[in-house]
Amino acid sequence: DNSIIAGGQINYTSGFTSFIGSGYHNKAYGSFSFIGEGAQNKAFGSYSSIVGGNSNKTYTNYSFIGGGKNNTNSGNYSAVLNGSSNYTSGFHNLVGVGYKNSATTKYSVVVGGLRNIASNYASSILGGQQNNASGYWSVVAGGLQNSATTYGSFVGGGRNNISSNNYTFVGGGKSNSATTGNATVVGGKTNLAGNYGAFI
Repeated sequence: DNSIIAGGQINYTSGFTSFIGSGYHNKAYGSFSFIGEGAQNKAFGSYSSIVGGNSNKTYTNYSFIGGGKNNTNSGNYSAVLNGSSNYTSGFHNLVGVGYKNSATTKYSVVVGGLRNIASNYASSILGGQQNNASGYWSVVAGGLQNSATTYGSFVGGGRNNISSNNYTFVGGGKSNSATTGNATVVGGKTNLAGNYGAFI
């Protein structure tokens, strides 16, 4: 089957033209799959790659994990670059680094941070902690426990802010909400922009 194990211990290949460079207890199951090094990594998808790390898994075709630990890639043409316990599914998704971040729908991205979830088409989270981007083309730039939940909604940072209607914007602050289309809250605390096009 033209598979190659160049070094290491207790490594295993079964995919056609699969490759393991070194490491311990790595397994390359997919055709043309690649594992560079590390321990207990598993490449199931065809043309999937794991450069290194520990206990990383690629399940789908053309999926990639750079390194880290306990990362899972279940998205075709998707990537997890590094970090720990990060997850992708769907198509063309990316998780950069961090811990327990998830990008679960087509073209969604989490660059870094902790426990962030980008769960709709082309949604993005740049960083922060426990942020949620669940609307089409929604963005959370950073902060803590912020949510952008509808089409084109945006939260820049701060804490416990919610942008929950189409093209709403919350720049930062704490516990601010933009709940009607095209509404804006620049910052501050406990502000509510609840009328169409409202600006605070």
